[in-house]
Amino acid sequence: MKPQEQDIARAVLKNIKGERYKDWNYLFLTPFDLSQVPGYLEIVGKPLDLQTVTQNFEDGAYGELAELWSDIKQTFENAMKYHSDRPTKWIAKMAKDMIKFFNKERKNAEKGKLASSSSPSTNKPKLKLGKQLPTAANVAAAQAKAAASGDSSGVSPPKPKK
Repeated sequence: MKPQEQDIARAVLKNIKGERYKDWNYLFLTPFDLSQVPGYLEIVGKPLDLQTVTQNFEDGAYGELAELWSDIKQTFENAMKYHSDRPTKWIAKMAKDMIKFFNKERKNAEKGKLASSSSPSTNKPKLKLGKQLPTAANVAAAQAKAAASGDSSGVSPPKPKK
């Protein structure tokens, strides 16, 4: 990968993992415990997360920018594939939104218009949501409640606030 492409890749990775997308990216930032997601490996052959993709990039695993883009997109497509027909389909929605944000950041970076997530931005992602998306704290609380009640069906989103 050329130095300029590496700069673009670093900027896109930084932005999609950054504060701007914190309400969507938190489920995809680090590897998760596969024992908590029954049947995941049977449905998704190559589990990915943004930490693993970033490490692969830094280790030189991607010879072409397109390979990196493919793994980033695959991270979110995996979630969509697994969660679409489950009670956790809200995760599939978050993954779909992250693909949109990734595509936007990638296009901006490739055009040289990348706005760093470290600079203040008033351009928040615009989504038309029928429900409030869960936050990391709400998901943790839902997991704890499910564990306490013996519910092994997985994580369920908290009820939207009215």
